Amino acid sequence: MQRKGAFLNGRLISPSQNTDMKKAFITSGHGRKDTDIALFLRFMSAFKYSAFDMKKLGSAALELCYVACGRSDAFVGVELRPWDFKAGLLIAQESGCRVGGLNGEENGEGNLVVCAPRLYNKVRRIIAKVV
Repeated sequence: MQRKGAFLNGRLISPSQNTDMKKAFITSGHGRKDTDIALFLRFMSAFKYSAFDMKKLGSAALELCYVACGRSDAFVGVELRPWDFKAGLLIAQESGCRVGGLNGEENGEGNLVVCAPRLYNKVRRIIAKVV
């Protein structure tokens, strides 16, 4: 499928051009099970020491849109429900974000990494240490 782009208020959007993890703002979401929360907390710990900051804002779809337009650099999702992230994921993909699963697979469904292309490999390395 050919990308058509993503737009905000009629303007084409694109992910951050940041290449420095120390300046990266990461957002995250998680499911409700204890194991989901435990994994989220391990990610939080890893990114708190390697990125500028990591926060959970509360809306996976909105957080994915933030990555899509460069307001944040990456999103890490743990056991998300499709209705919580699919719309935002489409916007992120159309904007040019890289997408993968937590274990390096191409599409992680509810376990996903959505990232500005220039930071994707650095974010993946941090995730690999946690998973």
